[in-house]
Amino acid sequence: MRNILLTLSYDGSEFYGWQFQNKDDQPTVQGEIHRALGVILPGPHQPPSGIGRTDRGAHAIAYNANFKTSNTSLPIDKFPAALNSVLPRSIRIRSAVEVPDKFNACFSASAREYVYIALTSPNPHPIFRSYAHFIERVPDMPRLNTALHLFRGEHDFRRFSSGHGRSGVKSTVRTVYYFRAAELPGRVVFTVKGNGFLQGMIRTLVSAALNYAFGKVSLEEIRQALDEDHRLASKYCAPVPAQGLYFKRGYFPSE
Repeated sequence: MRNILLTLSYDGSEFYGWQFQNKDDQPTVQGEIHRALGVILPGPHQPPSGIGRTDRGAHAIAYNANFKTSNTSLPIDKFPAALNSVLPRSIRIRSAVEVPDKFNACFSASAREYVYIALTSPNPHPIFRSYAHFIERVPDMPRLNTALHLFRGEHDFRRFSSGHGRSGVKSTVRTVYYFRAAELPGRVVFTVKGNGFLQGMIRTLVSAALNYAFGKVSLEEIRQALDEDHRLASKYCAPVPAQGLYFKRGYFPSE
């Protein structure tokens, strides 16, 4: 069996995230790639394994997924063009490489990096509604980065994830290597890198940090929810919309 690692980009606005869903009328990126592999490859192949779930409506710049196939006739450099010829245009395969048999995009990854984009305009252009979060004004950037700095390091993030992070995970402890925000013309861009993220975790952390930057919640309340397992009022940590979230890239031990 060949083990093949794909790097792909996708516009997630028409998908229910990466992961297969229970309903046939809920298209996913994983489902589309699995279907496309069935078209271009005769013989058995496994469903693609992704580096992680992405939320419904979130996007990817350089997402990683691997699959195994018994087919040996298609050269590795032909996989991107072959898959792109049968995939929807909202998904593009950027590269394909053969990797060792034990490699798994999810479990072999040492870190993941995401960006989140918030447009800072009281009257944003509607064409961006599927690709960014809208906030009416620029937040206090020093306060915003003070809150984001609080999330660095190893913490139990159960209070900052959908369903408090209990859905099928063994531990809610994660390590955040960096989390920062930069003001650019017309927007604020958040960048976060960690060893892994719980469901909805990044969007919840962005929400809490923005609420602190706008003076709606104290830094101590956020810290207590993070380190002392106090419940933070939902109005201060309701996840920001998924359309502003982009999977940027994965990291593997050799990098």
